[in-house]
Amino acid sequence: MERAMVEANRLRSECEKLTNDVKELEERQDTLESANKKLREDNKSLETQLFDTRREFLALEKQFSALSEIEKTFNDKLYALQEKYSKALGEQREQSLRIQKFETIKKEILRLLDKNRKQTEDLDSTLSCLSCLEPLADPLTLICGHSICRKCF
Repeated sequence: MERAMVEANRLRSECEKLTNDVKELEERQDTLESANKKLREDNKSLETQLFDTRREFLALEKQFSALSEIEKTFNDKLYALQEKYSKALGEQREQSLRIQKFETIKKEILRLLDKNRKQTEDLDSTLSCLSCLEPLADPLTLICGHSICRKCF
């Protein structure tokens, strides 16, 4: 009987140990369930944040696309303006060269006019009477080569 008692004590001890193990496992299970619940809440929060972030990303992507279009339009207009500027610069150079040519022609014309005026003055003095200073009327050439009007002779 003593053996039976020892065996019963041993079984009781093992039973208590198993009971304690079960309690410990139940506590761990509660802890794990609590942690799992917290993880699900965190996961839901993260999914919400991810959804919001995706929505913000799509909005930013649209803005980027719009900005890209604006940049393309800006670059096209800038290129067109640069082309116009280059063309205007070329035309300005051509006009400047034309102005220089006209200035040269103007100077030559003024020089020729001055020369012509002097020649006209010389011609007027040659065709004027030395006595009355009027244009020669019925001119008469003297032995010295000068001319005077017949009536002034």
